[in-house]
Amino acid sequence: MGECGAKDLERANSLFRQSAAQGFPPAVHVLGVILRRDGKDGEAIKYFEQSAQLGYQAGFADLGFTYGLRDSPVRDAVLSYAWLTVAIAREAKAPLREYLESSRAKVARALSESDLAKAQGVAESLRQKFSSTPVWSDKQ
Repeated sequence: MGECGAKDLERANSLFRQSAAQGFPPAVHVLGVILRRDGKDGEAIKYFEQSAQLGYQAGFADLGFTYGLRDSPVRDAVLSYAWLTVAIAREAKAPLREYLESSRAKVARALSESDLAKAQGVAESLRQKFSSTPVWSDKQ
């Protein structure tokens, strides 16, 4: 049996924090998901950015999704579009890439022409920034 029981959330969170402190990308990402679920979008963004810096694909996607949340204090359609663009460029699985493209298209429809141009510029800068970041794999 594992160390965590069904209701031992404190222990589970402790293990996630320990793994994240050691730079384990899925743990870093899960901490962001927990924070976003708890309505702490600004804090979640930091974890998603860290997981993206570690090459974790879901981090890129969740940055796009979190910036796109309607009632979020961090809502920023330009950044949502940009991060989704980077996630699309890095995604190897066609069904996931199609879902990301569909999500980005919804964001694009809400942008003015000038904001879309700005989002594309931000996306290009992010793509360049992460171009040498290898995609994290659990097979490493």
